[in-house]
Amino acid sequence: MPKFLNFDYVTPVTIKNNEPKFVTDTLSLRRQTVRTGVQRWELTVGFKGGKSDNLLGALQAHYMRLGDTAFNFAMPQPFMIDTSDTSVYNPTTGTASGNSGSTSITLSSAGTYPVGWFIKFSDHNKIYMVTESSGTSLKVAPALTQDIVDVSIVSNQATDENDSNGVRVRVQHEITNESVTYSEGVLQNVNWTFIESLG
Repeated sequence: MPKFLNFDYVTPVTIKNNEPKFVTDTLSLRRQTVRTGVQRWELTVGFKGGKSDNLLGALQAHYMRLGDTAFNFAMPQPFMIDTSDTSVYNPTTGTASGNSGSTSITLSSAGTYPVGWFIKFSDHNKIYMVTESSGTSLKVAPALTQDIVDVSIVSNQATDENDSNGVRVRVQHEITNESVTYSEGVLQNVNWTFIESLG
């Protein structure tokens, strides 16, 4: 179970795909869509505290200390799999290459990744989702933000503060989306939004 500041994530965890696009309808009612070509992930995570836990204080202090500075955060995979089942999950032992603006990745040796799985590459922090996986070919979304040449794929890693089945995403606090729940006068739950840092 992922943690942040030693507090467990509480489900549901919301992972939002923020990809600005403009949609118009023509006079013939045909829909035209134009994408801006940029994308980021936004995570809303709940944390549960006990009667004596300073949950809100810990989160506020972390925000006050870092402000808009990006930091590492555990982004859980969207579903559970048996990682010992190589027909479902068999990460490549080789490297990956691809061109900026492309969704196609070439692997130097075959690997299998579940569709919908989050990955990143060892040379930059952007998080991608696997859309197709077949042998030495991999497709991701969004499109690559930079060229990758013979880099490793990261699909399961330890975070700075805990081990979790997921990837480490570089995020910033979104303080305006905080929500706090009290029960019988005791702070029980804090929901906080974290935004992928593209800088």
